[in-house]
Amino acid sequence: MKKENDTLNEIWEKGKIVEGQDPNEFRKDICGAWMGKRFFGKHNSQYGWEADNNEGPMQWQNWKARQEGKQFCVVISSRIRNILIEDNI
Repeated sequence: MKKENDTLNEIWEKGKIVEGQDPNEFRKDICGAWMGKRFFGKHNSQYGWEADNNEGPMQWQNWKARQEGKQFCVVISSRIRNILIEDNI
């Protein structure tokens, strides 16, 4: 379990730090979508995320779209919320 947590922390560290936000709580993925560290694997939250070894942490819908070979960035941020820009995942 410790190794898994260490790996997740390493992946989380690849997320984009946003000025004014605690980087231990919230970061953005490569698409600019918000992720909350405590929401790992939670697909029922707009802040849920998954670990991608190549891209780092990804908001879960962006991760899912990438896994399915669909449009890469289907969720982006608007201020403090995420918005779905492509609803074909």
